Amino acid sequence: MAARSTAKLRLTTVYDSGDDEAEVDAIATEIEHYLEKHPRSKDSLEGVRSWWLPCVPLAATSFKVERALERLIQRGVVSKELLPDGRVVYCSARFKQSP
Repeated sequence: MAARSTAKLRLTTVYDSGDDEAEVDAIATEIEHYLEKHPRSKDSLEGVRSWWLPCVPLAATSFKVERALERLIQRGVVSKELLPDGRVVYCSARFKQSP
């Protein structure tokens, strides 16, 4: 629990700095940590924002979360899947899920 509080404090400090790139990097780091603990997680952008990043301040707009997810996709950490109904979900690229 203490580690989570530290993460919240660190992210709050970054958000107060006004540096968008640092915010996106901090969000990406939090997503990566979440997936290390929950490798089978799969969610929409709003689900990622609500469930995977509960300690990230509301300043983490969907746009910034999406940018962080795109960075993680480029690094091979996250996969983006298009569902038959047109929704997009994100999951760990390192965990192979059965079809």
